[in-house]
Amino acid sequence: MKPPSLWYHSDFLKLWAAQTVSQFGTQITFLGLPLIAITLLEANTFEISVLNAVIWLPTLLFSLFAGVWVDKRRRQPILIVSDLLRVVLLLWVPTALFLDILTLWQLYGIAFAVGICAVFFEIAYASYLPSLVNAEQLVEGNTKLELTNSVARVAGPTLAGGLIAWAGAPFAIILDALSYAGSAVFVMFIKKPEQVSVLGSRVWEKTNPWTDIRQGLHFVFTHSLLRPIAIFGLTANFALAMVEAVFLVYVVRSLGLGPSAIGLIFSAGNIGLLVAILFASTVSRKLGAGVSIITGCCLYSLGIMLVPLAHFAPLAILIAAQAIRSFGIVVYNIHQVSLRQTVTPENLLGRVTATMRFMGMGAMPAGSLFGGALATAVSVAATFWIAAVISCFAVLPMVLSPLLKLRLLTRGNDTF
Repeated sequence: MKPPSLWYHSDFLKLWAAQTVSQFGTQITFLGLPLIAITLLEANTFEISVLNAVIWLPTLLFSLFAGVWVDKRRRQPILIVSDLLRVVLLLWVPTALFLDILTLWQLYGIAFAVGICAVFFEIAYASYLPSLVNAEQLVEGNTKLELTNSVARVAGPTLAGGLIAWAGAPFAIILDALSYAGSAVFVMFIKKPEQVSVLGSRVWEKTNPWTDIRQGLHFVFTHSLLRPIAIFGLTANFALAMVEAVFLVYVVRSLGLGPSAIGLIFSAGNIGLLVAILFASTVSRKLGAGVSIITGCCLYSLGIMLVPLAHFAPLAILIAAQAIRSFGIVVYNIHQVSLRQTVTPENLLGRVTATMRFMGMGAMPAGSLFGGALATAVSVAATFWIAAVISCFAVLPMVLSPLLKLRLLTRGNDTF
């Protein structure tokens, strides 16, 4: 019997709304803070790459511990506190600008603290889902959450660029802070108590956190399907971070593009995003979930590989790169996250989610610093080309894995 649609599940809709608002707010943060550093604080190329690294550094430092924390505690309060802390932190930026006391070091500190809150929020909401919906509804719920995440990553910079162009970065940061307040309100109104089966006796159990972390790492790296996905996330995101570390500096200072043009480039991703949403289920049905994951990661890497060619026709090539990468990331995320939630026991979900996030997003600070240093020492072009080569090799673990044989998800085993 087909489970009821989550469109009629009020608590899930509240979680989805909170996650949606939070994800779009995050995109404003990621674009607004660097633009403030570039335009108002006159930061140089390396200082911008450091800021990008600081934004991602909490993922590297805190993801694994956050997974342990989330597995042992109620997720709802974690979501609320994470949002409210971001409200306070971000409101300091326009306040300090108004008082003319904002410094680059303050911006680093705020970016780092906001990044910590984001780590706890994103691991908690991914682990909160089993407490709200039935097991049969996990794939649908996870798909909706991941679609929102992808939409925010693609459309968020477009909206952020337009908002910053219209009102200025400081005012955009104020709206960003208010978005997190709205997210907290949505979570507060979720009524269903978290299931004891998810938290179990581990809520108050005092164990060695390193033992808990090792359990999550062991599950991922001994799993024939999750391991290549984790390796791809590490490698491809390292390459992407190299590009993103100097991308804004490149398009603003080398190509002479402003916030509206940047928004136009990112808006092209909406095309790939829309096509992916419309045809993701068809791709899965025709190719199988495993090949769908591999197809998505190949397109994701191809989008990175096109960036070094941007100087030939900036708008056309960057638009194409964004559209292709957007299509790939939606197809990839829908299927790989659905796979992860299907094969992972609920009592390990926080730690497995944290491990995958640690591998994927944790590579961003290193990639950002490496990209900024390479661009400063050699050139931006060399940085883009090396990132393209790395992204090309990133797909090899996927192609050589058992994912090629995967067809249909079945709970309790690894066959499709």
